[in-house]
Amino acid sequence: MQSTYGSEFYQPSAHKADPDEMTAKQARAELRIARTRLMLASAFVDFMRFAYNALLTHGVNYLNLKAYRDTTILDDAAKLPLIKGSDRYLEWIGRVRHDITAAVARKGLRAISAKPTPPARKDP
Repeated sequence: MQSTYGSEFYQPSAHKADPDEMTAKQARAELRIARTRLMLASAFVDFMRFAYNALLTHGVNYLNLKAYRDTTILDDAAKLPLIKGSDRYLEWIGRVRHDITAAVARKGLRAISAKPTPPARKDP
């Protein structure tokens, strides 16, 4: 669901309460939601920097990894309120990060074959 100013994660119409008319409990609830959104945005930006660095440095494209394509955790999180589902979003980010790290490690592994060493050179 896309709108001009919102997305599936943020609907401005849900937060049009006038701050002057809010109770202390409502204000704390709004602050918790805002803090959770900021934490998730920060974690996602950090993840994107990590993934981009892996792409540039090691040629690992996170879009092709199994953990990225498995969206069951994200689907479960989308069914919950943001504050309760935030740990699942972070769990998915963590899994993809670990998958990227493993892909980088796998890329660094090379088969070692025993090459015959040349005979020692004898200088007269």
